[in-house]
Amino acid sequence: MDWNHTSNEELLRLYGKGHFQAFDTFFKRNNQSIFLYILSRVGDQTVAEDIVQETFFRLHKYIHRYDPKRHALHWVFSIAKNQMLTHISKRVEHFELNETMIASRQQVCYEAKDELEKILSHLDESDRSLLIDRFLSQKDYEEMSQKRNLTPVNTRKKVSRLLQKIRSMF
Repeated sequence: MDWNHTSNEELLRLYGKGHFQAFDTFFKRNNQSIFLYILSRVGDQTVAEDIVQETFFRLHKYIHRYDPKRHALHWVFSIAKNQMLTHISKRVEHFELNETMIASRQQVCYEAKDELEKILSHLDESDRSLLIDRFLSQKDYEEMSQKRNLTPVNTRKKVSRLLQKIRSMF
C-alpha cells in the first residue's frame, strides 16, 4: 500500500485495525505540526516534547474511539489540547501564594503564574473567584457554596462547566 498518499483519516482507521505502518506514516507526517502547536502554547521545549509524547500515547490508547468520519487532525489536536490543560491544571493546583516558596522557586512560580494569569484574564470576576477559591485557596464545595448562596452540587457543577469552558478556549 502507498502510505504516503493515504489520508490521515484512513491512516488512523487502518492503525485502529492493527496496521502499525499506518501509525508510523501518520506520526512522521504530523508529529512536527503537533509539536509546534503545543510549543507555541506552553513555550517550553521539554514540556512540549512531554505533552507530544503523552498525546501520541493517548492516541494509541484510545484509537478504538476514533471515528473515521471525523477529521483526524482535529481529533489529535483535541487530545493535545486536553494534555496541555492537564499539564496547566496540575501546575495551577500546585501553585501557592506563599512568599517564601515564591522566593525559593521563583522561576517555576513565575511560569505557573503567567499561565494562570493567561487563563484568568479570559474569565469574568465571578468565574475567577470560583477558580481561585477552589484551586488556589483549596476550599471545599460546601464552603464555596455558602459564600455564593448555592448548594454544593450547584457549585460543583459551576466549577465543572467553567473547566469545560476553559478547555474549549485553549
